[in-house]
Amino acid sequence: MKTGRNVLILGGGGFIGYHAVNAFLKKGYKVTVLDLFPPKEGFFKKEVNVIIKDISKLNETDAIRLLSGYHVVVFAGGADDRLLPKKPAYDFFYNANVKTASNFFKIAKKAGVKKGILLSSYFAHFARIWPELKLAEKHPYIKSRIEQEESCLKEAGKDFTLVILELPYIFGLAPGKKPLWTPLIKYFKNAPIIFYTGGGTCMVSVKSVGEAIVGAAKFVNRSETFVVSDENLAWTDFIKKILNIMNQKKIIITIPNFLIKTGMFFLKLWHDINGLESGLNPVSFVELQSKNTFVDSDSVKKVLKYEVGNLDESLKEVVDYSIKI
Repeated sequence: MKTGRNVLILGGGGFIGYHAVNAFLKKGYKVTVLDLFPPKEGFFKKEVNVIIKDISKLNETDAIRLLSGYHVVVFAGGADDRLLPKKPAYDFFYNANVKTASNFFKIAKKAGVKKGILLSSYFAHFARIWPELKLAEKHPYIKSRIEQEESCLKEAGKDFTLVILELPYIFGLAPGKKPLWTPLIKYFKNAPIIFYTGGGTCMVSVKSVGEAIVGAAKFVNRSETFVVSDENLAWTDFIKKILNIMNQKKIIITIPNFLIKTGMFFLKLWHDINGLESGLNPVSFVELQSKNTFVDSDSVKKVLKYEVGNLDESLKEVVDYSIKI
């Protein structure tokens, strides 16, 4: 292999990891997947090397040996905000996101790897630019993502390039994996009138994410942070896109925040009674959900060189799949 074409993806068997593997293969990279569970037969192309190990349980010598020989490593593991751990949630997210990722890049640097790519959340971006919302104080998951980025950058230092890709809501399919959007798509399909929050968000196709990861490996030569997005959409416009794919027209009503918070209060109460804690405080999250979490992605697309137009294609894939099951 040519110098710089050997990549390892921790968590490559996941939704994003699958597309990152394929994107690297298309560009001629040799790809190794490091994961906890073996993939189903046919999940990856035959040329993909798969290692089933928990690197966090290896001693340092064996971990360094495992990561030696790679030019780029990608951390696509950790825990996302959908998980509902026991209290305190912060301890769970710290161990899954901060401790695991920083140790991974620490070992990678000792193994002689020169570049790492960390997949993070765009909530960290908004925590930085909207300090008045105190997102890290209110949401254990967001706190873990901020600390994850800070600790990994600290481990990287001057001799290791760490590219952080902060990801928003992601659309697309991977073999054998049910889209997390399916329940919402079914709600849009079956509800006579659609009730939803105000505000909007940036969104991205998982194909764009895969291409952006390869772009970070190829074109970024210093530690930087990017929010990877395809398009900014108000929630009402997003719903209309989904309805248009289904050839439907419906009334969309924006629910006032105080009503949503009332419902979320009872959800949080149920969590408390059962000794659980969400990574995103349900009541406080309403404020963020109803804002316009938009970004200017044009400059990022130019640097990372991912294609425009993947989002509509991925939305259609998700909708078509969701209404069939």
